[in-house]
Amino acid sequence: MIENFLDILSIRKRRENDLSDITWALCLSSHSFQSLFLNFFFPGTEFLNITRFEREKSEGGSRADFLIENDGKIYLIECKIYDENHHFEQYTSTFNIPNERLGYITNYKMYQNGFNVKTWEDLYDYITNNLPESENEKALWTGYLRYLKSVCGIIKITKKMDLKGMYSLYCFTELLKKLVNRIENEFELELYKPTNFHGISGCYFRIKYSNDVIKETWAWIGINYGRENPFICLCFENKEDWGKPVYQIIDSHLDKIEQDEFCTKPYHEFGAIWFELTDEKHKEFDMTDLDGQIQIIKDFMDRVIITPMKLLIKE
Repeated sequence: MIENFLDILSIRKRRENDLSDITWALCLSSHSFQSLFLNFFFPGTEFLNITRFEREKSEGGSRADFLIENDGKIYLIECKIYDENHHFEQYTSTFNIPNERLGYITNYKMYQNGFNVKTWEDLYDYITNNLPESENEKALWTGYLRYLKSVCGIIKITKKMDLKGMYSLYCFTELLKKLVNRIENEFELELYKPTNFHGISGCYFRIKYSNDVIKETWAWIGINYGRENPFICLCFENKEDWGKPVYQIIDSHLDKIEQDEFCTKPYHEFGAIWFELTDEKHKEFDMTDLDGQIQIIKDFMDRVIITPMKLLIKE
């Protein structure tokens, strides 16, 4: 039950702050996990007199994800997922600590001279190799591992690869290029550029609404294959001269939008609002022929694109 709970939670709580919050809560709930977590970053240090274990400690323009005080000494841990905005020296200078007391973790490999940067996959393996004997605590740790694996896109490859599946991904992207170049009664779509990064593949495209009330907007549609069960999704980024016109409309009505036949309830992630194709339609997509698959993607796109128009009409 705990494992399923955290696995399901990873669907919505996927931001860096969410990951840090859950990790912090687990550290405070399980002394043995806290010890393992700290030993992962600071091996050889005995944490026997912890007087502070704080989350998001701000000081002098810097905000550390974790601040730990042990035997009067300050230790910091900074957590990153896809964010590549780094301030190593700023943290050590602001909090007046040596480099070795700054723990740093990302979900991509990086090197910073004078600092030891870990990865979330390193932590995943470290926890996996040190699971507790207590069944209750083991279930909690295993649930956290499932959460971590999902949020950080950790792929433990154990099955042989099917190269034919890669051709399907190519076909999917080529199909999207056509679906984002069309004219409908309510809107016009134009391809901007295809993308392929961080386990997602798709297209950015321009939307020109026929009612002229909603400003020209850019969106992204594609497939997230960072999980064993990939899913189709569409997003509007909260950026000026980009997806902001639609983002603002949907964001101001977010509580009123419910899941329908094609679209999940929208949610915030990585500075954007996302819609996903429902599980039921994904199952139908897997079982139908090519024409049926094209129609499902088109219907999904159209439902999402006209959502802001419907919201404005209801006002």
